[in-house]
Amino acid sequence: MKHGTISGYGYHKCRCSSCRRANADYMLTWARAHPKSRLETKRKYNREHRLEVQLRCRRYYMTHVKNQEASNAWKRAHPEKRRAWNTQRQARKHGAAGYATAEQIAARITYYGGRCWMCGAPATEIDHVIPLARGGSNWPANLRPACRSCNARKGARVA
Repeated sequence: MKHGTISGYGYHKCRCSSCRRANADYMLTWARAHPKSRLETKRKYNREHRLEVQLRCRRYYMTHVKNQEASNAWKRAHPEKRRAWNTQRQARKHGAAGYATAEQIAARITYYGGRCWMCGAPATEIDHVIPLARGGSNWPANLRPACRSCNARKGARVA
């Protein structure tokens, strides 16, 4: 068989990057074209290799649960940094201009006394006065503390 070609079965055993890519492309195309056959093959493999599959799933679960616990502990210990991260993420999604650090957001919260700027309840979120969906920026001047209910009620309206 010629190097870089696909055999009658759809793949061959060469391990160069171009052949691996061709094999992967073929297998993906086949899997999309034959979903029932693929599912049956997967079930058969899982039945025949039950212990191996269980161990692999258990190992994955233990690794990721520990990572998730550490992540949640960090989030609880650093709420201001988490708040800044969420604000930046939303701004990136909308392609908004501006950047506010955790310290700048904390200063805005302190300026408003830790209270919602609309109703005066304890603030739990950061609100964009001119919403990102309406072309607002992520500069600190456009950020104010808000309680969850006011922020949800305001939505994408300009205050």
